[in-house]
Amino acid sequence: MVKDKMFRLLWKNKKDKIKRTSIYQDLSTGSLGMVHIELMIKSLRRPWIKRLLFIIPDFFNKHGGFDATRM
Repeated sequence: MVKDKMFRLLWKNKKDKIKRTSIYQDLSTGSLGMVHIELMIKSLRRPWIKRLLFIIPDFFNKHGGFDATRM
């Protein structure tokens, strides 16, 4: 959704003039160097998932009701 809005803004609501996959490449290759929003969001989520996997068992151990040996 955000990605589509970015491309509509870039091309002024007209058809894409360059393949979207090539727009994300570096400026040194002659591309526009646009940020790939979906990959950015996934990369920002990854550390939080890792933290939650360590926080949730600790929370249940402190408050009862979690047995790590059953996992």
